[in-house]
Amino acid sequence: MPAGHRPVVTIRSRSMVISVLCIDDEVPFLELTKLTLERSGAFAVDTARSAPDAFEKLKHKVYDAIVCDYHMEETDGIEVLKKIRASGNDIPFIIFTGRGREDVVIQAYENGVDFYVQKTGDPKVQFADLAQKITRAVRLYRAERERIESEERLRQITQFLPDATFAIDTEGRVIAWNKAIEEMTGVPESGMIGKGDYAYAIPFYGQRRPVLIDLALRPDAGIEQKYTFVRREGRFLTAEVVGVKVKDREAILWAKATPLYDTRCRLTGAIESIRDVTELKKTEIALRESEERFRTIVETAAEGIWELDSDFRITYANRRMTELLGYSREEMIGKPFAAFIDRQEIPDAIFRMERQQQGITDHFERKFRRKDGSLLCTFASVTPVFDCNGAFRGSFSMFSDITDRKRIEEELVSLNRVLEQRVHERTAQLTNALKDREILLREVHHRVKNNLQIIISLLNLQARYITDEKTLAAIRESQNRIRAMALVHERLYCSEEISSITFRDYVTFLVSSLFRFYGVDTRRVSPVISMEDLPIEIDMAIPLGLIMTELVSNSLKYAFPEGRKGEIHILGRREDDHSYRFIVRDNGVGIPQTVDWKNPDSLGLRLVHSLVTQLNGTIELDRSGGTTFSLVIHPREGR
Repeated sequence: MPAGHRPVVTIRSRSMVISVLCIDDEVPFLELTKLTLERSGAFAVDTARSAPDAFEKLKHKVYDAIVCDYHMEETDGIEVLKKIRASGNDIPFIIFTGRGREDVVIQAYENGVDFYVQKTGDPKVQFADLAQKITRAVRLYRAERERIESEERLRQITQFLPDATFAIDTEGRVIAWNKAIEEMTGVPESGMIGKGDYAYAIPFYGQRRPVLIDLALRPDAGIEQKYTFVRREGRFLTAEVVGVKVKDREAILWAKATPLYDTRCRLTGAIESIRDVTELKKTEIALRESEERFRTIVETAAEGIWELDSDFRITYANRRMTELLGYSREEMIGKPFAAFIDRQEIPDAIFRMERQQQGITDHFERKFRRKDGSLLCTFASVTPVFDCNGAFRGSFSMFSDITDRKRIEEELVSLNRVLEQRVHERTAQLTNALKDREILLREVHHRVKNNLQIIISLLNLQARYITDEKTLAAIRESQNRIRAMALVHERLYCSEEISSITFRDYVTFLVSSLFRFYGVDTRRVSPVISMEDLPIEIDMAIPLGLIMTELVSNSLKYAFPEGRKGEIHILGRREDDHSYRFIVRDNGVGIPQTVDWKNPDSLGLRLVHSLVTQLNGTIELDRSGGTTFSLVIHPREGR
């Protein structure tokens, strides 16, 4: 084992049998030790009659502890200990010997022995003492490994967090310092890990002082006073601090901290995330100023204006709108807008609500009932409002008073005919709404497919002007991915069911296209597709199609070099737990052991990992007998 290498330690349950390697050149005593320890049922003992025999066993098996005699013919226990520790192996080591010289004991502990047990005295007592020492050493070792592994997991997790994040243990020493906080402060992880005495405060305050993470560990009113505000939500603390200098730039920071606990609910430290909200605060101030200017314009407008929320309740009405309807603003806010329109307008109002939810800006006439019961005729302009995620938030409406004009128009008989015709047309629209929706969805799939084909054609044109082989290959692979997405929309367009496709037919066509694209003769490499008749919805079909494209493409490009023959198997089935299992297997040359497929350099495998995560799935690689990717998808509830 190379120096400095830490062996992988499997943390077992405390109730599991402890595996022990006993080293002693006295065979009778060695067998007695094995028999006595194993009789308790708590130990599984292997024996070695010499140091070389012991080192050979250590090459092939991992033990929980080593028990070694001090005096042996070829060497002594301390030399064995030195060699094991020099290799980087910190396994619990106990010297079990009849020699009790003080200098030997001191030397043993100086070289990292865990316990020193003498063979003298009552055998029952000495073996009980040995068993107790082994158990204690293993428990301490496992506890330490658990702590180290827990800190390492925490450090690795924090590295992927977008916000600046660090963590400390209960002694105030830094155990995690991620990339984001390195970029924010300019202090590298190597310069902060293990530091205590509030060293983590220096990059922000220029001095050592308690910060929010310390308040998460131990309540302190003095720390709270240093922040603009501190809010506690359960175990979480959030705070805002102004006037902090980060890299010689004054900043406003938002922080969130919480204590950390182990699996036994023992406090192990705390973690804090920090976000620079300086620009956000500036934006908020600018937004408030903009909103104030907007309010001023709206309040002095000649038209009535109101805002509705997603439930079509009034959230704002300007002065002119209250004058038109005769209600005060307090009487209107929070009420459904339908409470103020004429009852005959209800059907059209429902129709307009549907159009607003679809994102359609509308212009129409609307009749209201004033507070005194009189009729108010208006011309309305309505703009729907959506949030950044595309969710409907409500609408903004402007109303012009056309009551006098409508009173004159209503005297004309021709207007009645026009109104009757409009009512007839709208009734027909409502009757055909369901059919129109299906036609619209099919047309959307058709147009998406056509647009993707156009992108493929544009990439073909661009490829003609590219001479770099790597760039050209990237464009070709991108065309394959786009082609996989286009095929989903084409299948939906042609299918009677517009929400899902038959995945078996889709994969069959997709694989044939990839074989043609890479020019692989199916007599040399045979595709074998064994898949149940799985209906897959569009939001799963597209990422699944991209995954299949990447895995099959990898097999076609790399698995069968120099004319090698073989097969590519693609299997798919539904599991008993309603998940889906897909397997892509080839009997080619296989992926080299040196390739870290979970952290790949290639875009294709990174894309596969990203899509598997998107689908709430897992993927495993088996390199034996070629290459086998096994993918399990767990559909999310409510899909």
